[in-house]
Amino acid sequence: MKFICRLVKLLLSIVFLSVVLSGCESNGSKSLRICVDFGPYGNGNSALAENFIFNSRDYGISDEVEIEIVPADETERKGVLTKLRTEIAAGAGPDVFIIDTYVQREDLLFRFPIQAMEQGRFLRLDEHIEKAELMEWGALYAPIRDAGKTEKGQFLIPLAYTFPITLYDGHLDGIDISSSTTWSDMIDSTNKYVCEASAMFDPRSVSRVSSVFGKIADYPTEKILFSEDDLLKAYEMAIKHENKFSLDDQLKNYKVDMAVSFDLIDGQKVNWNFDMIPLCNISGGVTATITAYCGINANTKYPDEAFTLIDYLLSKSSQQNSDMYGVMLNGRAIPVYDGLMQENSPVQKWHMKEGVYQNYLEARELITQVKFRTPLDSYLTSGYADCMAVRLLGEGDIPSIAKDTYRQLSMELAES
Repeated sequence: MKFICRLVKLLLSIVFLSVVLSGCESNGSKSLRICVDFGPYGNGNSALAENFIFNSRDYGISDEVEIEIVPADETERKGVLTKLRTEIAAGAGPDVFIIDTYVQREDLLFRFPIQAMEQGRFLRLDEHIEKAELMEWGALYAPIRDAGKTEKGQFLIPLAYTFPITLYDGHLDGIDISSSTTWSDMIDSTNKYVCEASAMFDPRSVSRVSSVFGKIADYPTEKILFSEDDLLKAYEMAIKHENKFSLDDQLKNYKVDMAVSFDLIDGQKVNWNFDMIPLCNISGGVTATITAYCGINANTKYPDEAFTLIDYLLSKSSQQNSDMYGVMLNGRAIPVYDGLMQENSPVQKWHMKEGVYQNYLEARELITQVKFRTPLDSYLTSGYADCMAVRLLGEGDIPSIAKDTYRQLSMELAES
């Protein structure tokens, strides 16, 4: 309550809010700099970010806040990201980072978040978390929350995550999937629905292909966790499996990423009694992908004010109702706050039926690996898209595609 009173008092005293929309470049002022990256949707959601930041202002160093939206245009974005990385490497840069990586792409500010944590790019948050006034740390789903932690402490906090599922109307019997079930087990299953749900391709599921490979790499050692031969076998197995079904048949099985409003299928809301089958990875169990996260610059001069924003962002109310948070969730991902998306705790005015929510919990229990999205995910997905071209158009050959894809993975990891 004290926090809210201070917040209201400050809001009444604010005389100026500076919004930087064209790029992330400091104007030299002594103000809290907040960098928001919505990826390809950046420019269109700048007003939502402005409104959110305004409503979460705490008393602080100055009355001016810079909201820096990373532009969506590829050419402009490249220049802005280069400037940001240069600033950060020099011990400067924005104070707070709010980053959405749902859309797979190679031009990410922090291409490998785990490495960035190890390199000391972010402020250790443990002491601030202990004093948090709005977020409920224990209510954040631990397997996802803890992905932002190293042996030295918590440096990043995931905001949203997803995992690939196939949706069916009505209860499915005989679905025998456990945390030890592998992707190849699903392909070989005698259960029709499990076998169908193992297909790697569907344009409605961004995370599907890369989720099959799990964490992909061990970033501290810069080692890919599977061989080139493993990649070739997976691509060939997937295409062989796809050939069992026509493209029309595949698209009738709704393969999507677990998300708020997943019942909007092809733009139409369907009133199914949803059952769902998650897609397993090559090691066993399900891969969850963090699609959005936040952190504080290790070099910030305003750690308390910066954490106030993080505290507000991770509050239950924000995850349920914030328009800016909604951009990161609707049709894309689910919040990290556990227990939401039920009738008594809707998210963006949306919830699941009780039976569907229990099906979701059962699918979530199968998560064995959690990863941040990196450019490696994009390379794997692009490689499989090329394999699909071989299948549908007869162009290229899969061994060459696997070889080129693995080379790209290795080069990207070596340059990280």
